[in-house]
Amino acid sequence: DKHSPLLLSEFTGTAGSVSGAIQINPWDYQGVAQAIDTALRMGPDEKKVRYKEMYRHVMNHDAQYWASTVIQDLRATVLAGQSSSVTPKLDMALFVKGFKASKRRMIMLDYDGTLTPITNIPAQALPPTEMLEALRALCADPRNFVSVISGRDRAFLELHLGDIEGLALSGEHGSFIRYPGGEWINLLAEMDMSWKDEVLSIFEFYTERTVGATIEAKETSITWHFRNADPEYGEFQAKECMNHLENSVVSKRPVEILVGKKCLEVRPISVNKGEIVKRLMGAKPKQWDFVVCAGDDKTDEDMFRSLRTIKRSVAGNTSGEEGLNAVSTSVGMGTNWSSMSMRLPPYYFTITVGPPDKRSAAAWHVSSSHDVVEALMLLAASNNNAE
Repeated sequence: DKHSPLLLSEFTGTAGSVSGAIQINPWDYQGVAQAIDTALRMGPDEKKVRYKEMYRHVMNHDAQYWASTVIQDLRATVLAGQSSSVTPKLDMALFVKGFKASKRRMIMLDYDGTLTPITNIPAQALPPTEMLEALRALCADPRNFVSVISGRDRAFLELHLGDIEGLALSGEHGSFIRYPGGEWINLLAEMDMSWKDEVLSIFEFYTERTVGATIEAKETSITWHFRNADPEYGEFQAKECMNHLENSVVSKRPVEILVGKKCLEVRPISVNKGEIVKRLMGAKPKQWDFVVCAGDDKTDEDMFRSLRTIKRSVAGNTSGEEGLNAVSTSVGMGTNWSSMSMRLPPYYFTITVGPPDKRSAAAWHVSSSHDVVEALMLLAASNNNAE
């Protein structure tokens, strides 16, 4: 009846799940003393809220729930193995052929892991000279609309890519956009960002306890990096941090957790790269007869899915029933999407960077960011030759 608060060591297995408890580090005597003081001074209303939250969690997550989730995960793993598909390597000949035959070209590119290799220190992921030259050459042709759609903040993009004339930029996974020759537009200017303080507090909690982890605070999102942490412990802490965020923030606020490469990012639900793709393609996407989109991680899958939908719509509007039939086979991933509709004009090349067995909504794959830059250089060279 007293609903007394619970002090729970952060090293226990349930620490990440029982969000109503006051978590402590038993080796931090001052922190333990402060937690005890907080518990003793806690008002009856807060005690009751915390108690009900913990009680509900315990009642809903019993042994039967645990067993059923384990079985579901096992089944999902088996099915994923059975349904895995191989994404074909980018057909360079078709790629260049489609580019040469087209008159209106849309080129959309991710930055980290796509135009530059992933680095342990994000600030060291500087654009290579050959990539900058290829972008400048492509942007110089009025038939091309080239954009870099990145998770980076606008200051970084402006510093390293802002001097390329004719290049459109989008930062923070679609939160900001700058059209060629224009100013930056904040697409989330009217959105409530008060959730950032809560997320920052949780990230700071796990950063203090994870050697090598860092926090990257952006204008519209916050990212927790654990690339430089111990691999196993970093993954463990990331899972604990996700559980904490889901229970404390995500369930109450209009935000989502994005799991990237050795990082967790919390951002507004309404933001993703797929929405930027729709904005850039415009109200009349069939004006583009050659579309390229390249990316390497989960944030880029939103772009690939958006383009798949647009391609289906364009094919249905321009090719009648035959076009729809050609595209209908592409609902799944991999070979059907590339071998059928992707070989028919208008040419849509969605390219993921990684191994061929990587599960992706993209039609093609290349092995590394070097291959992406090489492909852009081929387009730039063919562009110059055509002139």
